[in-house]
Amino acid sequence: MSIENEVFLKKKADIKKLLPYGFMEQNDAYVLEKDLPGTGMQAILRIQEGKIIGKVYDPFAEEEYIAFRLQENLGSFAAKVKDAYVTLLEEIREQCFYDVPYIYDQTNRIVDWIEQEYRIVPDHPFAKEESYDVLRNPDNQKWFGLLGEIDGSKLGLEGKIEVLNVKADPQKISELVETEGIYPAYHMNKKSWISIVLNDTVNDETIHDLIRSSKQSVDGTKNHIWLIPANPKYFDLDHAFQVADEIYWKQSANYQIGDIVYMYYGVPFSSIRYRCKITRIDIPTDGDPTGKIRMDKLMRIKKLDKYDDNLIDRKVLRQFGIVTVRGPRNMPQELIDEIERIYKEQTND
Repeated sequence: MSIENEVFLKKKADIKKLLPYGFMEQNDAYVLEKDLPGTGMQAILRIQEGKIIGKVYDPFAEEEYIAFRLQENLGSFAAKVKDAYVTLLEEIREQCFYDVPYIYDQTNRIVDWIEQEYRIVPDHPFAKEESYDVLRNPDNQKWFGLLGEIDGSKLGLEGKIEVLNVKADPQKISELVETEGIYPAYHMNKKSWISIVLNDTVNDETIHDLIRSSKQSVDGTKNHIWLIPANPKYFDLDHAFQVADEIYWKQSANYQIGDIVYMYYGVPFSSIRYRCKITRIDIPTDGDPTGKIRMDKLMRIKKLDKYDDNLIDRKVLRQFGIVTVRGPRNMPQELIDEIERIYKEQTND
């Protein structure tokens, strides 16, 4: 581990404090050049995208001085330079940085996302293994994730690394571990778990999807299938789904991630128009800016299928006892089967 990584382990820069300390803003980075007392050397530090990179420059030789980084047989002058450099780093750490729970920026982002998405924070059940945190379903206490700080050599990497173990479909694991940054599970059943290195090799969205799948596998509840209304007078659903396959929608029932929703599009269409899947829930909102619709929370829905105009109209719905659609309601299985039959006929024509 480098000197910089060791000094700033589990620390994050407070950007507001860098300029007063003496850093200069250069494009998308903050740079500090400062003399190291009693050495004739100059430290040059660069903070960019949450990472700090440092070097010591020898103005007399006009080149970088690296002897102080040797692990063994450090001469007296090199030791003096190292002491001065570490003292500077520690001063910057105390004045310009604050504590964060984890080593990697991505680990901190992912843990924050889990708290926002599910209102779940990691717990620490292992007294002798403080570097391991468990993510569990609060209702049944089943694990859907394990965070750990491990020696990178366990996965063929270098230094300390942070990994997240999640459950995965056994039939997909062989494909998943071909992805850079994803490995057969460390210290867990490799038939049903994988390890993800949280160093930004795998992007956040992919990790979110893997966490959602893992959590759903331990939730112990079957996803619901809903019928919900959409009023064309207030919202152009067709246009919204032309722009993007995933949109925000008012959350007005006890929805769960993974639930299926059939969207009933009101007059003049009066038919089921879309089949969607809920991908996020409990998203805070300031409400409808027009004041026409009351909404306390939002969810995200992803379009799966679109049905032709009047294909699944009110006549079809009445056959299954649905006369009006004024709010969210469960879908009868018989109606779901009928919609699947009609849709197959449509797509085969």
